Amino acid sequence: PGTEDWTDRFGYRAFLDRRLSSLLLVGSSMTPSLRENDLLLCAPPSDLRVGDIVVYLYEGTLVAHRIVEIPEEGVVITQGDSPQAWERHRVSRENIIYRVVGVLFGRPPQGG
Repeated sequence: PGTEDWTDRFGYRAFLDRRLSSLLLVGSSMTPSLRENDLLLCAPPSDLRVGDIVVYLYEGTLVAHRIVEIPEEGVVITQGDSPQAWERHRVSRENIIYRVVGVLFGRPPQGG
């Protein structure tokens, strides 16, 4: 079968037809949902909703957290999924760079 058959069969056509960026996750604030070395597939931040994972600039650092609240137009509240990630961030829409649309789950590097 050709590429079209494969992409249709597994439902990847939507991803292959979009311009996606990828980011390698570092840190543990999204554990257990996401882990270090997972590859985040990211799209422009459109149609944001509570529950979406977004990547944004916070105090000079890129952060990937889940939207837990949208208190007003142009602002979201985010928090990591880890029980230790108690801090919430108030993020303006302009600082959101990506919305995570998929994940390739990584494996820890093998020594040897």
